[in-house]
Amino acid sequence: MQYLSERINPSSIKATFHYSEFLVLKKQLAFKEMELQMLRMELSSVYKNFLGQIVKKWKEKKKHISSSQGISHVYIDIPVRDVMIRFHDASLSDNRGIGRFSHELLHCFQSLQKNEFEKITKAVYFYPSIHYCPKELPTPSCVVLHDIIPMIFPELFGVDAVKWYTDYLPITLKAKKIITISNSSADSISQYLSIHREKIAVIHNGISTLSENGISEITIPAKKYVVFLGTHDRNKNIPIVLKALESDELRDISLVMIGNHTNVRKLAETFTPRSRVYFMGRLDDQEAAYVIGNAIALVFPSIYEGFGLPPLEAALCGTPTICSDRPAMNEIMSGCALFADPENSDDWVDAIRFLRDHPDERQELVRLAQRRAQEFSWEKTSESFLDIMESIAE
Repeated sequence: MQYLSERINPSSIKATFHYSEFLVLKKQLAFKEMELQMLRMELSSVYKNFLGQIVKKWKEKKKHISSSQGISHVYIDIPVRDVMIRFHDASLSDNRGIGRFSHELLHCFQSLQKNEFEKITKAVYFYPSIHYCPKELPTPSCVVLHDIIPMIFPELFGVDAVKWYTDYLPITLKAKKIITISNSSADSISQYLSIHREKIAVIHNGISTLSENGISEITIPAKKYVVFLGTHDRNKNIPIVLKALESDELRDISLVMIGNHTNVRKLAETFTPRSRVYFMGRLDDQEAAYVIGNAIALVFPSIYEGFGLPPLEAALCGTPTICSDRPAMNEIMSGCALFADPENSDDWVDAIRFLRDHPDERQELVRLAQRRAQEFSWEKTSESFLDIMESIAE
């Protein structure tokens, strides 16, 4: 790591250097960037080597946690087709996307419920999210694993990444079938959890329409704005949008944030557009539809997503999306959204400016995204789930 001690002395650079000297300096900076990238990879490797020791300490700590803090085993029995679906209800209390996902599936399963209980000879235990699974799974079990983002970015999630090894990995090994929501997520699960790809099925989410009644007491910015929908998890990458809004080219654009963003308020204070950032908090579906429908674009700057519902929900509100060019956004939204580098604020400046200045192109993106959204329905999703559960039921 000798290169760490090397530095370019700014005082040695004269304001009147020749163009050839500039090219030399540019090449030196390129080499420095390459060296820093190599260092980052080296540090990441060291981090992963120590991860095993962290896992061991975490397991020792877990022994002292009272068993009374465990998740209760409560099931809703739903006879569908020739199978009794034993739906674990713990995730229904979640107030994020997992809760919406669980409620939608439960509603679809119950709409197909049969009354002839005596003809049901097989059963399967269904868990809508691995985060709400009991430690010991009954047999046979089908578990939904939406994503493994903490394992992919352990440097961002710390202890949460460790928890995947201590709590969730054993569950995936005991489940008879793992279901996830995108092909990119399935590939990551197979790679990071060392699970055979054949054990993992991909079923895309359905899309819920955020209905607007045309009347809202929500106050929105008088000028043009982009909107962000969702909680501020560490993978959501909000700073890249704040940095883009510092550009002089976007002085007329504000950012409206829907969801729990307590941690972002202090962050926004460090950026120039702090007076142009509006925190709406949690909104109901009608209020969210009103705010999204009046935006020039939804911004979705995540460094990784298991699926990504907001862009398709925004399309049904008549608003296009700017997505990070990362999984699974570039899998689900290919051809019907603008994409930007999640590490390059200039890309976000260009994309926001384009949608601001080209209303016809905005409408075309909306049309394409709405067509894509029609491919995803909760009825189709639930039928695919039932096919798999019927195949593994005992």
